[in-house]
Amino acid sequence: MHVSLTHNPMKKVIYSMGFIVLFGMISCSNPSKNILGNWVVNDAKLTLLNESKQDSNMLMIAGMMEGIIQQMKGNATMEFTKEGKMTRTFDGQPEVGTWKISDDGKKLISGIPGSSKKDTAILEFKDNDNLSLTTHSKEADFVLMLKRKKAK
Repeated sequence: MHVSLTHNPMKKVIYSMGFIVLFGMISCSNPSKNILGNWVVNDAKLTLLNESKQDSNMLMIAGMMEGIIQQMKGNATMEFTKEGKMTRTFDGQPEVGTWKISDDGKKLISGIPGSSKKDTAILEFKDNDNLSLTTHSKEADFVLMLKRKKAK
């Protein structure tokens, strides 16, 4: 199943939620340097919380998200530059924004021009080539697993 983001705004919201990225407990000494480079989505997981497990709209969104997650694996990418530029690409559509690490070094704050919302997520490096990005809401937790893209 191929999901086009251009024909359904809800799918774009779900996609963006997936990239409201980046999460906690930095085990690396300098997360601003470790995150630099190109990353590819290796896996993702959406976990509904509390009453959301019973909400028919949330269950529908979770079902749609499963299809999008399958498409993202190996195809969706993110690039972080030392100048604070972030490019995330999915379904052939790049979005360029900015990023920075919070003062405490545990969160990544990103934004896309034209949006007044800054996305915040907690960042956890598994090792130099694998990181987990988690966002929390009252309805769900969303985890993106990224793998560093090797130069060819």
